[in-house]
Amino acid sequence: MKSHGSKRFLLQVSLVCLTALILAGTASAQNQGYDFSERIYRSFTGGDFYFGANAFWANNVGQRGVISVGACPSIDSVVSIPTVGYSRQAVPAITGNCYVALTHNDERNHIVFRVDEVRSGSASITWKIITSENSGATLFANNSARKGYDFSERAYQDVAGGDFYFGANAFWANNIGQRGVISVGACPSIDSVVSLPTSGYSRQAVPAITGNCYVALTHRDERNHIIFRVDVVTSDSVSITWKIITSGNRGATLVGTSD
Repeated sequence: MKSHGSKRFLLQVSLVCLTALILAGTASAQNQGYDFSERIYRSFTGGDFYFGANAFWANNVGQRGVISVGACPSIDSVVSIPTVGYSRQAVPAITGNCYVALTHNDERNHIVFRVDEVRSGSASITWKIITSENSGATLFANNSARKGYDFSERAYQDVAGGDFYFGANAFWANNIGQRGVISVGACPSIDSVVSLPTSGYSRQAVPAITGNCYVALTHRDERNHIIFRVDVVTSDSVSITWKIITSGNRGATLVGTSD
């Protein structure tokens, strides 16, 4: 189905797009959902959220949530992005209301959109993306290929290949080259962490607590810091939002030999 309406560009945080699209409301439709970063219609899986039963849903793997911010004349009137309250279930689609959605998978941007019209079986919305400098990752305790993460390379690793790894509801950095993690307590976002600890990093079992922020040391000869927040923790996985603070410094480990 073709999108309708005009396109223009807005400067807000970075260059973002304002456009319109129509989401179908039947489970068999290929335009029930939408991947806003790729600008591609999807079924109810594969996109950031989808439309059905006159509501917005984000209850599939990788989808992260939607929140209504009430009646609005346009999406430009949304000047504050909610930090909490996003739902993955049945957020009612109401004509004239604005919403904010979380981008899916390892993306950490926001979709601001307004419902222009709701008909039987479809919703027409106008939207734009608000970009951030943050990224995401989901680590799995029972998946050996996704227990750890190399944040500089943006690549999932096993327990030994990344900066740290997740297991037993905690973060660990007890393999060769890994250097430690520290909790800095509850926080609304990673941007609220303005001071980097100089000591107290642990290589053993730092508990993963939803809503807490942490700082980790990058591994091997890197000398940067990873600031991250636990968004969701389950019995076997943890979803985090993160960014790297670069120092400009490097490291080295020298190994001596006995005579």
